[in-house]
Amino acid sequence: MISKPYSILLRALLLPSLLLCSAALSAQQQNNSVPAAAEATPEQVVTSLENSLLDVMQTEQLDHSGRSLRLQPVVERAFNFPRMGRFLFGSRWKSFDQAQQQQFAEAFSGLTTATYAARFNQYNNERFVEVSVAQPGSNRAQVRHQLITGKGQQIAFDYLLLQEDQQWRIVNITTRGVSDLALKRTQYSKLFNEGGLDAVIDYLQQQTERLAAE
Repeated sequence: MISKPYSILLRALLLPSLLLCSAALSAQQQNNSVPAAAEATPEQVVTSLENSLLDVMQTEQLDHSGRSLRLQPVVERAFNFPRMGRFLFGSRWKSFDQAQQQQFAEAFSGLTTATYAARFNQYNNERFVEVSVAQPGSNRAQVRHQLITGKGQQIAFDYLLLQEDQQWRIVNITTRGVSDLALKRTQYSKLFNEGGLDAVIDYLQQQTERLAAE
């Protein structure tokens, strides 16, 4: 049985995707001999992210800044930050102009990257393994992987991905039964009520700077 908070999350995220224009379809047909990033499956999106995390951990000469620089493009490809913002702020998201939405997405992406760079900072024989892949809808997929630590501890990561413009991207990660996006929605809503969108963005930027300084 799906819990009420999780069902609200899915309804908020599963809004109709934009249709591709005929020019884009034609361009893809002309270039179908070369695999494009847009053709990556949900499993490939998740695996690419995790492989990059393992890679920066194994590159010992990288500090936090170096890991962040290497992970930034990977994170931006893997996650759909505007769609995540739509859930985090609900109906208020539409009241933000394009510049505000972009500013939030960039700050959210920056903190996500800095968090990965801080947490995946040292390699101790960790590895990711696939557990299951499910696609209950044409534009929704669920990928479950486990992180196996060097001591054999198993940590489950449940990724929710949505497809937009033929691109699969992550919109939520649940770890140990806790939805990361649901937690952030509660936290960011409080900040927004106290100081508006600027307060939320300031908080994201401050947390990013704090992680970089550790």
